[in-house]
Amino acid sequence: MTVTSLLVQLGLAVVAILAVRFIYNLYFHPLAKYPGPWYLAISSLPLACIAILIDETEYILRLIKKHGDGDKPIRDPKHNTKAGLYESGMLGPVNIFTTIDGNEHKAMRKALGGPQWSFGALKNIWEPRIDALINLFISKMTEFESHGESVVLCDKVAQFAADVMAMVCFGEVWGFVESSRDQRGFPGSFREGLVLFGFVGRWRGFRETVIKSPLAKYLVPKTGDERGMGFLVSQAGKLVTERERRIEEEGFT
Repeated sequence: MTVTSLLVQLGLAVVAILAVRFIYNLYFHPLAKYPGPWYLAISSLPLACIAILIDETEYILRLIKKHGDGDKPIRDPKHNTKAGLYESGMLGPVNIFTTIDGNEHKAMRKALGGPQWSFGALKNIWEPRIDALINLFISKMTEFESHGESVVLCDKVAQFAADVMAMVCFGEVWGFVESSRDQRGFPGSFREGLVLFGFVGRWRGFRETVIKSPLAKYLVPKTGDERGMGFLVSQAGKLVTERERRIEEEGFT
């Protein structure tokens, strides 16, 4: 058997597999009875391309207007789970937000829980600190205005939100508002990864092949990163580990 004939046979095999899959999705899949474009039924790749090339929300609304939103909603409890994107690594190493296993998630919730999340604690401890951060944010924005400086408002709001997150999660702000800079590249790296995140979130085949292959290390955040989502998750992981140790050794709550 020559190399050419082997390649031809492999190509025909791939075409046959895809054809069978497309026919199954179009006519025999449990969701085949729902109306919609055929190209969205045969694969998740077209929707992934739509998500990064055009306004996906507007596109979905057009489909709903044309086909309706379905008169037979799916209510099978077994489908009430997180999508595969959560365990793909695109949201960083395993953490409380990405854990799918119920027992693991319960253990992480226990490590993070405690009286600090009661209504009284939120009002007496966190509310004054968040108010102070709001006043600092207003002061900084007023300063920009007085100097006639142009700012990108969405960036400033993202920095404020990041400081609130750091305050609540780690006990202190990371200085986004004070320095007016993207500390540790967190908001910036998140924004930069939105295109890939949206693409991978919609293309199941990519998640199940490339993201689970050795190539994934070039695409997903890692706990050893010094910036971005990987750094954030590594800091959160250290806090969870410390709380678990104190719960076990000191009865910490």
